[in-house]
Amino acid sequence: MSAFIGVYAALCFCVALLAWFRGRSAFKWFVSSLLLTPLLSIVLLLAKANNSVRHAHPVLGADVVNSISTPLFTWPKRDEYAIELIGVEFYQAELQRISDKLLDDPSAGTVLTAILVPEDSNRHDDTAVRVEIEGLTVGYLSLADSKGYGRRMTKLRQKLAPTACAAKVLGKSNRFRVKLDIKQFN
Repeated sequence: MSAFIGVYAALCFCVALLAWFRGRSAFKWFVSSLLLTPLLSIVLLLAKANNSVRHAHPVLGADVVNSISTPLFTWPKRDEYAIELIGVEFYQAELQRISDKLLDDPSAGTVLTAILVPEDSNRHDDTAVRVEIEGLTVGYLSLADSKGYGRRMTKLRQKLAPTACAAKVLGKSNRFRVKLDIKQFN
């Protein structure tokens, strides 16, 4: 009997692991496999779309309006611009709009204010940190940087909350990059 329970629990764990790899809640799928049987849970899980980051494709041209009135705090200015955003290739139109508003030469990298917005409910990555400039989404922190951001916020005894920092938009038409003036999160 104990062997059956062990095998059943192991299969439930395998369902949870598969769910996690597919961008779903491992805990919810573990509980559902306990209640529904692992075989039925696997069938249901495989019938659902894969939400992992590897298979995600953002909606091009979609604006995300900044709903943050004031960030928790602003990171100290360091003039290092050590963190480069990922996914900016999907937000080139938004970066072009921001660049068009700049009076200075955009290739010089005018300093702007970026808002870092944790997305713990992001269906692709529960540690994701979205970056907004001028109310428009311009990219995301890399996986390593977003996990470091979460650890740093925990050390500061703050719940994951929006923060602000200096940012530079570098490049020209459809080849923009964004760098943040934040020390690397270790």
